[in-house]
Amino acid sequence: MAYLGRGIENLSDRVVLDALTASATASYTLQLNSVNFVPSSASSLTVSLNGVIQKPDSSYTVSGSTLTFSSALTSSDSIDFIIAERGITLQTPSAGSVNTDQLAATAVTNAKIANSTIDVAKVADSLKMKPIFKAYKSANTNLSSAVSTIVVYNGILYNPQSAYDASTGKFTVPSGGAGFYFIDICNRVTGSSGLSFVSATTGLVVNGSNEDYFSHSYTNSTSTGNFNNDQIGLTTIRELAVGDEVQGRINLTVTGGTPILVGSSAPSGGAVTRFSMFRLIGV
Repeated sequence: MAYLGRGIENLSDRVVLDALTASATASYTLQLNSVNFVPSSASSLTVSLNGVIQKPDSSYTVSGSTLTFSSALTSSDSIDFIIAERGITLQTPSAGSVNTDQLAATAVTNAKIANSTIDVAKVADSLKMKPIFKAYKSANTNLSSAVSTIVVYNGILYNPQSAYDASTGKFTVPSGGAGFYFIDICNRVTGSSGLSFVSATTGLVVNGSNEDYFSHSYTNSTSTGNFNNDQIGLTTIRELAVGDEVQGRINLTVTGGTPILVGSSAPSGGAVTRFSMFRLIGV
């Protein structure tokens, strides 16, 4: 009798047990390749009798390798086939036997990676704190009063991505470097004898336009007084795109002398005219 479904020879997780011939009995021994076969349960068998699939635990039961129908058969009955589902044994792959071809692209998730096991070489560039640089001014420079001047911080302490140009004082965001940046600019100022400070401003210049700044006004301050070698600093965070150009500036307003931007041939600590930036991660 015909039936619907795949051919029994194509059921990869099942086996067709040896054929049984019906006789005047209800019990039959199950075998696979002439060896007694013990199914896991009655429901793991598909039994066809006279073209009808039988109901497990009702039309038949199993005990060990013995199949027992609910009533005795006769020689005119036909046991069409018996298909048994075989359990699958899961094994742990041996060491070194799994390679990248067996892993799905999204198989290794963050939850599956132990803490403190990833070195910097395996971290995505977008998560690294770069680009990064720190530069300083190596020598004193005389300035004009009340003139906003781009500062060229010509000494480099570190500049691993070469994104800062010490000849122009300009940092350019490189390819892959877009993001939020921490920016620190500090200008150390003084003046010639007899000079009086009126105001001092340290500012940020992005793509040629003045942006964030810090300005300080002075009262009765001379270059020989308490404000000699004063530091005017600006610290800010700015979102930058690839190709953006960043510079620092200074604007000193004075009377009676020449304003001076102080440099240092051997900078140490933070008391120096300096410019530094680094990209923030996780923002």
